[in-house]
Amino acid sequence: MSTTAVRVAVSAGSDPYSALLAGLAAADSPLHVGASVRAVDWLRGALDDPRAALDVALATGPPPGFGHVVYTEADPRAQLLLDRLLPESSPEIREAVTLLEQELTERRGWVLNIDAALALLVLQHGLPRDAGSVIFACARTVGWTAHAIEELAEPGMRFRLRGVYTGSRQAKP
Repeated sequence: MSTTAVRVAVSAGSDPYSALLAGLAAADSPLHVGASVRAVDWLRGALDDPRAALDVALATGPPPGFGHVVYTEADPRAQLLLDRLLPESSPEIREAVTLLEQELTERRGWVLNIDAALALLVLQHGLPRDAGSVIFACARTVGWTAHAIEELAEPGMRFRLRGVYTGSRQAKP
């Protein structure tokens, strides 16, 4: 959604700064940039008792940090970060993350995503609870900038939506 907001803003003639603000505004949500905060809260308990967290997740739905609309097979961003975090983790954390990742993927198809990896970074390094959101937003800004540059080559106003009225028609008095 945030990338679309950037592209729409550029298409409408916004300057690059306004386009990036449009992306950030669209991303300012607990379901987007703020998702890693929810993942921190969930993962904190899940690392203490992974089997109980797994049972709850399997009964109630994907926990924060698992499942993604785009990355349905694997989230390469998460794997890259995990490859750097897990070797320095305690054996208990490695086992817990491996168990959660394998079981949730195999049993429900919920792939560990970047939000869970950022949550692990936050917990492992004692960072503020919302640090993952800040890191994600900074990284996303690079992608938004690339999309804005690409959009400059497209015809303007290409995202103009057309409304179709579906209500009843009333006769004019």
